[in-house]
Amino acid sequence: MAWALIIVGGLLVLFAGIGISNKKAAAEAGLKPKQAVGVIVFGVVLSAVGYGLRVDSVEGPGLQAVLATIPDGQAHSWETGQLHDGVAVVVNGSAGYWVRDGVAFAVNGVAKNLSPELEYARSVVWSEIEAAVQ
Repeated sequence: MAWALIIVGGLLVLFAGIGISNKKAAAEAGLKPKQAVGVIVFGVVLSAVGYGLRVDSVEGPGLQAVLATIPDGQAHSWETGQLHDGVAVVVNGSAGYWVRDGVAFAVNGVAKNLSPELEYARSVVWSEIEAAVQ
């Protein structure tokens, strides 16, 4: 469903944008400029909702696996991204984690200090985590 929303939203933006740029064709189709702007805004919103659903379905469980290992009140901010069939998570700007198949791994010493029970990831390094969350 997420991909469908992204695609439909993109098509709405594309066609309304063409309608605005080609005023003669828009007038023949009965599309007024204010309507076209409304369609563009609606298309952007649809795409954003679709993207959010897609990200949440993939990255949400990974983030939850990491946050479950951090004591309450210690995680102030986080970023996520997809990496090597898993999820990269950066907590508080410097604690790097990688989650695969629901299992969280520490990637650097900062993460290991926050979550001492986690094992280190053997195949992922901090620079990859940092790039994935950008």
